[in-house]
Amino acid sequence: MAMILVTHDLGVVAGRTDDIAVMYAGKVVETASAQTLFSSMRMPYTEALLDVDPQARVPQPHPAGIHPRPPPQPDQSTHGL
Repeated sequence: MAMILVTHDLGVVAGRTDDIAVMYAGKVVETASAQTLFSSMRMPYTEALLDVDPQARVPQPHPAGIHPRPPPQPDQSTHGL
C-alpha cells in the first residue's frame, strides 16, 4: 500500500513513512529515508519544519528568514530517493 501525507508536522510522518520528500515553494528540496532525513537534514527549511514542534527535538536556531523561493540545493541527488 502507498500513502501520500501532506503536512507541516514532520512528527506526523516520522513513524509512519519509509521515505520523506520536503517541498518548499512548490518544489521538492530534499528527499531521503525517514531515518536519514531526521539524522542529517541538509536544507534549512527542513530544520525549520522540525523546530516548529518543540517535542520533536530541542529547538535549534535556524536561518533568520524563509524566502519565497527555494534555497539553492547543495547537489541534485538530495540523499537520492
